[in-house]
Parts: sequence; structure tokens; C-alpha cells
Amino acid sequence: MFKCKKVRKVRLLIALGLSALTMGAGVMSGSVAGASPVAVGHEIKNPDNSPMVVHWAVLTSTPGQMKKMGAYAAQLVGPKSMREEGTYMLYGCTPTDNPDVNILLEVYRSEADYELHVGSKEFAQYEAARRPILRDLHFVYTEPIVMMSKDPGLVGMAVRLTYVEPEEDQVDAYRQMVKEEYTRAVNYDDGVLVMVANNELGNPGRIHSYLLFRDKSAEKAYYSSEAYEAFANKAKTMLKVNHHIDGAPTRTTISSKPGYTIQER
Repeated sequence: MFKCKKVRKVRLLIALGLSALTMGAGVMSGSVAGASPVAVGHEIKNPDNSPMVVHWAVLTSTPGQMKKMGAYAAQLVGPKSMREEGTYMLYGCTPTDNPDVNILLEVYRSEADYELHVGSKEFAQYEAARRPILRDLHFVYTEPIVMMSKDPGLVGMAVRLTYVEPEEDQVDAYRQMVKEEYTRAVNYDDGVLVMVANNELGNPGRIHSYLLFRDKSAEKAYYSSEAYEAFANKAKTMLKVNHHIDGAPTRTTISSKPGYTIQER
């Protein structure tokens, strides 16, 4: 959702000292033996399987001004974004320990839809309003590994972002394991609402994830579950870098629009 004349392709979480990821048609099939899904998970993708535009925008405000910048976005760009068929997802996260930073996962149907979004008069108004309080903006361009969401209408309050790098000989195996775990969790774990993993363009072993839970208790339940512990124990033997951050509480309602949510700060 954010446009900048000078775009720097950087490693999102490492650059910030953080660790760093939505919703479309296509019901996932498959099951876990002896279990019934608590909700049907949806794969986030274009209906015709054409490639989406997926990137992260990392914004830093002048001290104490991120809430004001978020209000500008909600007032000036939010209503139009909700009407844009090709603006699939705008998922924001402000780290609990860095309130002047907002990390925004953006997903668009196509490059043309992205250009339509940032080329609007509303976006120009937003750019002008935020300019005095925007200290830094850069982008990280990614492509999906797995993008899963529960059904529309559910509300999430807890966000975690992760960044991992598998050992070189473990990249393919880890990517497959993430696909399986994120698909399983969204389909079978009641409080897990969204799980997305993307890798940086041209770097399949630099993996960013966005995880949305119903609330902190649901997040805790997931990370203490036997299924997650089995996943984490295996992952420990495969990863050379493994970071995470928790986001400040943000109310996120999964919308019926493909790939899009409504966030209330």
C-alpha cells in the first residue's frame, strides 16, 4: 500500500533488528487422521493461479508519530482499498518494542492492481499527509510459500512475525515442512486464523512469516501444542537463523474479499 521513489531491496527483519507474514478462494483438501477440521482453511491465491504481487513495506515514523500515520492511512486510503477488487491484503504489525515502526504485508492480484492502488488521488493525499512524519520507507519483495486463512468474519487480536534461514542443504525440506504445518494449523487449531510464509525474491532460504491468532491465549495454546512442539523440535535441527517478534494488539477481521482484512487500531 506504500509507494516510494527510492526502493531498497533489503532483508526485512535483520535490517530492523526485528524478526519477521492472507486470503483467497480455493478450499484446501486433505485431512489429519482421526481429526475433523474446526474450520475450513482457504488458500490465498488468484482463482486462475496467476502470480500475485506480494511484498512488505517497512515504515518508520518520526518519534511518537506512527499512530498518526496509521490514522492517515485509515482515513484517506482505507475506504478506497476496501473497494479495490485487486487489493487483496494489507496486514500491518507494529512491534511491541518499537512503536515507531509498522511492517505491512501487501498482496495484490497483479502489478496493474498495485499501480492502480498507489496511483489514486486518495493515495496521493495520504503520501502528502504522512510526508512530514515519515522518517524511512523501504520494501522487501517476496513470493508465496504457503498462504492460509480461516473463513471470513473471524477476528484476530494477536500477531507474530518470524524470520528464518534454513541451512543450505535443508531449504527444500524446511519449506515443505512449513507448508504442511501452516496448512494443518489453520485447518485444525481453533485459535489459529492466518498463517503465511513467503521467501524473498531470488532467495528461497530467506523466509518471512505472518501469523494471526484469535487472542493471546490462542497463541499460547498453539505454541504449547504437541503438533507445534514436534514441528519446532525438527526445525531446530534445520535452521541457522530463527527470530520472531510479537506485534502490538491489533483487531483484524477477516473479510469476505479475497486476501483482504479490516484492521482497527
